[in-house]
Amino acid sequence: MNLKEALKQLVDIREEIKLLNKKIKKLESKSQEIVCDVVDSTTKSPVMLCHTKIYGQDARIQKRIEKYRDILSTRYDKLLEIQIDLEKFIDQLPTSRIRRIFTYRYIDQLSWIKIANLMGPNATVDSIRKEHDRILQKNKYCPFCPEKK
Repeated sequence: MNLKEALKQLVDIREEIKLLNKKIKKLESKSQEIVCDVVDSTTKSPVMLCHTKIYGQDARIQKRIEKYRDILSTRYDKLLEIQIDLEKFIDQLPTSRIRRIFTYRYIDQLSWIKIANLMGPNATVDSIRKEHDRILQKNKYCPFCPEKK
């Protein structure tokens, strides 16, 4: 995967992180206690029936929930690491102008026309895109993409 492809995935990575966060919270709410009503009798005379509630957790279900939570947590950690690396790359770009272009394009998901308008009256769509492409040509390969690790 090259750097441009990785940067294009930044918004999707953020959304997937939010989704995984919701799934993990939902799993935590599922791991509640199970309550069961049982009819019991006394062993001494007079024999009387009484209702007893048994509280506990189903161990099999808990194990499955824990395994699934581990899978989600691992994926969450990997995505968070990629997001941090991509944003760190944007923060380390040489000039403020280029950082703004990359932030508008990959974090805010703006079109080239909107970016040119935000960059000022002397900026054209083509000039903004060319500056962007020059930086990507210099940094063609993604140093922190999963395939490289």
